[in-house]
Amino acid sequence: MEKGSVLILIAQIPMAFGLAAFLPLATASIISQTPLPRRGFAISMFSQCFAVSSVLSPLFAGFMLDRFDNAFVLWLLMGLLAISITPLLEYINLIDNKTQNF
Repeated sequence: MEKGSVLILIAQIPMAFGLAAFLPLATASIISQTPLPRRGFAISMFSQCFAVSSVLSPLFAGFMLDRFDNAFVLWLLMGLLAISITPLLEYINLIDNKTQNF
């Protein structure tokens, strides 16, 4: 086994602890903050985020690291992506306000 493979296997341990701590708290937050008619959809979208990101994120990160030889562009794009989706929060707020008026 190569040194890189061992490092990846060892890195999985703290990541598993972090996910084990985060997932129940995030699920409880989603359940408590989502209106009842939208709760199933919110939980399904939350689950899909984990499923999709676990498959696509390593591929995307590996491609970016191979292409640019450092992580600067990767982290720059991740920051810009996070900032670019903030207008979506207002849209979610509008949906939430409409469902609470019924």
